[in-house]
Amino acid sequence: MRQCTKCNQNIVQGYCIEGGLAYYCSDNCLHQHYSKAEWNDMYNNGKSDSYWTEWEINKITYEEAKERFINDQDVYLLFNDGTEGVAEHMDDIICHEGICGEFCMEC
Repeated sequence: MRQCTKCNQNIVQGYCIEGGLAYYCSDNCLHQHYSKAEWNDMYNNGKSDSYWTEWEINKITYEEAKERFINDQDVYLLFNDGTEGVAEHMDDIICHEGICGEFCMEC
C-alpha cells in the first residue's frame, strides 16, 4: 500500500508526485512540501505524472477479513478520510466493522 511521504499514513487516495516519487494524503501534507503554485505547475492541467487519484483497491467482506486474518494474511481497515490501517489483532477487525465496516486486501 502507499504511504504519505509527510505523515506516513497508509493511503488509498491522495496526490501522486512525478509518477510515484512521493505521495501525499491531503492538501495539508502536500502543501508542507509544495506551494499551491508549485503544485499547479507540476500538475500542468492533467498533462503530467503528478495528479490526485483514488487507487483501485480490492475490497473484501467482514467475513473474508476475519478469514484472511486467521490465515496470517494482511487485512487493511479503510477509513472515511481515505486512509487505511493494518489490522494487527482480530479485535481491530471486529471493532472496525462497527465503525466503517470497509476492509481490503493489498492490490
